Amino acid sequence: MFNDASGIILLNMAISWYLSRQLEIAHTVVDFPYSMLRGIIFGLIASAILVLFRQGLSRRNLKFVQSTFHSTTAILLL
Repeated sequence: MFNDASGIILLNMAISWYLSRQLEIAHTVVDFPYSMLRGIIFGLIASAILVLFRQGLSRRNLKFVQSTFHSTTAILLL
């Protein structure tokens, strides 16, 4: 998410510079940590949901292959 945040902020800065012909470095410096923190929070929430989903699949008695459950089935489903 860090790479995405830097790319989005730099693209916004370039578009702003192209349209207004003024380079707003102070605004960019403020936007970057804010965007980075949002990306970190989103990544943590998304990964927590996926981990909980995988653990839920692992704990169920799923019978996908000939009435036996393989521990890799939950990982393969994701």
